[in-house]
Amino acid sequence: MPSIPESFFEFVGGRVAEALGRPLELWTESSVSGPGKGGDDPVSRGEVELAFMCSPSYCWLAKEDVPRAELLPVAPVFRDPRANGRPVYFSDVVVAADSPWESVEQLTAARWVANDRHSLSGCLSIERWAESHGVPWDRESVAHSGGHLLSLDWLERGDADAAAIDSNVLRRALAEAPERAERFRVVGSWGPFPIQPLVVPRSLPAEVRQVAVDVLVSLGTRDHDRARLHEFDVQRFAPVRGEDYACPD
Repeated sequence: MPSIPESFFEFVGGRVAEALGRPLELWTESSVSGPGKGGDDPVSRGEVELAFMCSPSYCWLAKEDVPRAELLPVAPVFRDPRANGRPVYFSDVVVAADSPWESVEQLTAARWVANDRHSLSGCLSIERWAESHGVPWDRESVAHSGGHLLSLDWLERGDADAAAIDSNVLRRALAEAPERAERFRVVGSWGPFPIQPLVVPRSLPAEVRQVAVDVLVSLGTRDHDRARLHEFDVQRFAPVRGEDYACPD
């Protein structure tokens, strides 16, 4: 999950590992949002017991003839007022502050940059918008920066006209560097989308899954852990279902 602080995963993963009586082993991939369709992945190989990834990757794994992974039925609720306490997020369409673009409708001929080709907020949301507006579209024509924050750099340098940015990443980035907020404009938003899922291999024992669910839900009920969640702009963990996730082709 590019652009989400690694310390967030260290915290929540550490709490689960502690409850299981194990040391935390954390593996991160910062250049893509999750495994590609039909590709190799550490969840299916059993090398990872709990994975955060973007929803298209989860859907691809779950839709296979022999599903290789399953949803852990709980996910973070971020403190975005638009989410209204739900485990959802948005894709904010961002342009440079000095650009001529005033609305999403004007961006049919724009040069787009996305974090990576597996991202719902950064890439697939652009494709869905283009299809709904009859805009000729080739997903290979979108540049990929490797991360939402890197996409903002592209806009700032003038290497792209528009980017679709994970709303939680954007809000945190501009809160941490308020002076940077003057360099961008949000001209539209898409969503809400179901928040990025937590995924487990099908072989993971049911009792281990339940421990993970119980621990994550409890983080929002204890003062110290709740304060730590708030540092990452997360309110709590809430139930989710597989049918909440609309799977792309």
